Amino acid sequence: MADVDGDGALEVLCHIPNYRLRCYEGMTGKRKWTVALDGGNPSEMVVCDIDGDGREEVLFGTNLGHLYAVRGTPEGSADVLFEMTLPASLGVPTVGDINGDGLAEILVVSSDGYLNIVTAT
Repeated sequence: MADVDGDGALEVLCHIPNYRLRCYEGMTGKRKWTVALDGGNPSEMVVCDIDGDGREEVLFGTNLGHLYAVRGTPEGSADVLFEMTLPASLGVPTVGDINGDGLAEILVVSSDGYLNIVTAT
């Protein structure tokens, strides 16, 4: 649960069959939006502000090597901020400023043994 659209209320996020991410209103259970994905079984999700705009994004990887960042909008839709394909299955991403430049980096381990570091902005 997290406020992924900036409306001040919590939403519930879940992956559903046929490679989709769905968001529900936390208080009512009403469906807010669904985002179609390129396939693959998703990792656990991480919710954080990766671009410093004060709004939360949803990050996750897939077993097909896709790394996603998705953000809900106050109007009730969602935007895929980016989708990146890496050469191996991905674990759960984590976010931090690892080089001290004040910007977030996304770190995700892949099944080929690499630690992938992606600049979030």
